[in-house]
Amino acid sequence: MDQLNHSRDDIESPSCPHCGTGMRLYRSELVKFVPEVNLHLFNCATCLLFAESETVSEAFWRTPDGIAVPRFRFFAVAA
Repeated sequence: MDQLNHSRDDIESPSCPHCGTGMRLYRSELVKFVPEVNLHLFNCATCLLFAESETVSEAFWRTPDGIAVPRFRFFAVAA
């Protein structure tokens, strides 16, 4: 859990594809221990669009920058 708090500053926030504003980190959680998979959820305050990304790292070996390159998936909130 301590790793999530330290890596939160290193997470790249996406920009909303609809309004172009920067999305805010909504929630991060550890999904799997080995390999370590963290799920990060972002939301746009303007148009209520959500995005998610995953970071994967090995338990004993890390990439030089510590976090994998994020791939964002966008989805809208059902009304």
